[in-house]
Amino acid sequence: MLSLEQVLALAPDQASLTAAKKLAQLKTWPLLGRNEKSFWGHCQGSGKDPYRVGIDLEALAFKCSCPSRKFPCKHGLALYMLLSQQTGIFESSEPPAWLSEWLNKRQQSKVKEASEAESETPNKEAQEKRSLAREKKVQAGLQELDLWLADLMRQGLADVPNKLKIFGEMAERLVDAQAPGLARMVLGLQGTAFHQAEGYEHLLSKLSRIHLLSRAYQRLEHLPPTLQADVRRFIGWTDDQKSLLTQEGLSDRWHILGQEHLMEDRLNIRRSYLKGEHTGRWALILDFAHGQQAFNQVLPVGQVFEGEVVFFSSHYPLRALLKEGQFRAGVVMTELSGHKDFEAALLAYAEALGACPWLEHLPLLLHHVTPYQQAGKFYLKDSADHVFPLTTSYLQGWHIIASSGGESLSLLGLWDGTQLSSLAIADQDNHHPLNLLSGAT
Repeated sequence: MLSLEQVLALAPDQASLTAAKKLAQLKTWPLLGRNEKSFWGHCQGSGKDPYRVGIDLEALAFKCSCPSRKFPCKHGLALYMLLSQQTGIFESSEPPAWLSEWLNKRQQSKVKEASEAESETPNKEAQEKRSLAREKKVQAGLQELDLWLADLMRQGLADVPNKLKIFGEMAERLVDAQAPGLARMVLGLQGTAFHQAEGYEHLLSKLSRIHLLSRAYQRLEHLPPTLQADVRRFIGWTDDQKSLLTQEGLSDRWHILGQEHLMEDRLNIRRSYLKGEHTGRWALILDFAHGQQAFNQVLPVGQVFEGEVVFFSSHYPLRALLKEGQFRAGVVMTELSGHKDFEAALLAYAEALGACPWLEHLPLLLHHVTPYQQAGKFYLKDSADHVFPLTTSYLQGWHIIASSGGESLSLLGLWDGTQLSSLAIADQDNHHPLNLLSGAT
């Protein structure tokens, strides 16, 4: 069962959370029930009939008869908030028929998906034909990219801020060449902060990595298999996740330490960072949802997934899929292995970047760091009195300082080679996802 803080982290937006808090009162729920695998209730709204709300405890899935397209909706959140605070008010009984029907359908769907996965016989000849056709397009796109990079360097970078549209134009051509990953890297150059002293240096560094990726793909057969997988993935080729899940995974108690949510057009992207309690390994779980759709799986920060994860083939394995296991609530981040100081953290990043030069960022768990603010900016100080700049919002920065009480704490951040963005903190007693500290509580 989740803690209240973990339930709050499930909210799809601030409006849903605010509404759920108002509904999390016993007088609003004329019926409440539970068993080992689920719990349910009737929430009285403005209409004649109450909303029927149910939650599958095993898969952490929500069902509600309200018309909302948000998952979980305010009624599901409110129900779980009640459970996390007042377990005794739920009467143990058999689930109602509507809930049993929903749970049975979910189980049947899982069995059907497994059966279809086993019986699928893909047309290998057609797949190879499509792959060869795409390969030709990608190679042609890379040749055009190389010419574009050479022209850009010959003309110099001084005038680039006045013609940022060239990045969008090149990105479009790479999309046409079916290299979407590379197109995203080129388009990202539009966001270069030229007003900063290091702006041109950062641009040159990113252009170099794009050039390296293009050349690596053109010499793919000379690279180790794991590095080949990285190059193809950053170009934009996708992995067969069903096949990946048939491979042997790595077992551990995986602590879900932090998340970040991104939006690209109408695509919601969620990055969840897990750390193995015994192996010390990091695992990045990527989830996608279009528009108002919900993510396929709920991964509350602060829970523990006890089981297997399987890593994508990589020269520096980080991205993974959950394979087999179960969730357990509760985590103490300070008990996990991390870096004792900034020097150790930077050495770990250098090792990761040496293995995979296109790594966007690396999760770092820093122990015994003290946050402070100076001249409107936030910093961390380690046990050796080394100072590290911290990228965070004004509100989050002061929450981190207030939570520390002037003492050291543990912090989970993402380091991209130039800045550390904060995702979560832990003091001696609690783990705090920073999306909650920004106002959700």
